[in-house]
Amino acid sequence: TFKRRNGGRNEHSCGHVNFIRCSNCGKCCPKDKVFAVRDVQEACVNEGYTLPKLYDMMRYCVSCAIHSHVVRVRSRTNRRNREPPQRFRRRNLFLEISFWNWKIDWRFFLFGRGTE
Repeated sequence: TFKRRNGGRNEHSCGHVNFIRCSNCGKCCPKDKVFAVRDVQEACVNEGYTLPKLYDMMRYCVSCAIHSHVVRVRSRTNRRNREPPQRFRRRNLFLEISFWNWKIDWRFFLFGRGTE
């Protein structure tokens, strides 16, 4: 019996891949088993602000990626779901003014959550 269909690796028909170092703990991991972090520009709330391009790729071993919440632990039934994870969507800032008590309430809403 297998816990995962691919054995936790992505080396199909390669046989052997090079090892790299984890960016957090320095552990040697095969390159096909590590988790790479995407660009920070997508996660930025401000649309007009441009971040400088970072050419350093952050790669984490399995234990560091789980500990820092880069990836989440999934149940046995959810592990069968082979769809790619949902990409991060930008937050939109809404201003809600309550006229009854004259206060301003700033709230962050994520698109794609709940009913639309």
